[in-house]
Amino acid sequence: MKLVASFLFFASLALSTLATNCPNNGVLSSDGTHCYQFINQNQDWWTAEGICKAFGVHLPSVTNLFVNTDLAKIASTGITNSTTIWIGAANNNAQSKWTWTDGTKWSFTDWAAGQPGSATPRCVYLDVKSGLWSSSDCNAKRPYICATPNNAAKCPPTCPSGWAYYEETKSCYKVYHNANWADARSYCESVGASLTSLLSLSELQFVNDFARTGVDMTNLQEMTWIGLYSPFKDADWFWVDGREFDFQWWAPSQPDSPGRENCAQLITDNNG
Repeated sequence: MKLVASFLFFASLALSTLATNCPNNGVLSSDGTHCYQFINQNQDWWTAEGICKAFGVHLPSVTNLFVNTDLAKIASTGITNSTTIWIGAANNNAQSKWTWTDGTKWSFTDWAAGQPGSATPRCVYLDVKSGLWSSSDCNAKRPYICATPNNAAKCPPTCPSGWAYYEETKSCYKVYHNANWADARSYCESVGASLTSLLSLSELQFVNDFARTGVDMTNLQEMTWIGLYSPFKDADWFWVDGREFDFQWWAPSQPDSPGRENCAQLITDNNG
């Protein structure tokens, strides 16, 4: 489960909803969904994935920035002979399509500058210091982690005080006040959350309803920052948590002023 926040900004945060025991001295992910087994032996990507599969699991898939940061942090303490590890992403087909070995939908990336590279076939490794990804020849040898789903009995989801839980996204949300977009983003990340991404109309409606509670709609300074921004002059837009920008709900004539207005806000009214 994640935490999401808004200044007026809206933040989201991932929380654990599972029991905390991992078998075989595995390390539990912060969101409680996986146990990570460290393998401090250098193997090529194929062999690493094959060893994980022999135990009925896979190299780790990474679905969002929270998981990516958590995996890098955990790996930095458990992997002793390298600063990089294989993860379960590869591009081994003629369609040049990246996939996760466990079948997870490809919806998040965190490539380092200049990546992915052009080697074929291409497999992905994670730099545990920066959290950034690079691709390389799959025959290169690195340590790795096997990720086991934590199938322990679920505990009721619990959000920190002042946060609201939304079942569809299994996330906690909170509204904050009085900050510019950059400060809002920094604050969210300092508490382990992120400015919210909006991936569906139902999530947008939930965030809209929650954010406008008690808001003076005549004060445009209280419109709600979300985690959407355009860092370049070509007007491409991105979510700060790395999610795919494939759901849009722009107001008429928006976005405008490319290169000058490069952060997005939610008009918290009856329509969103």
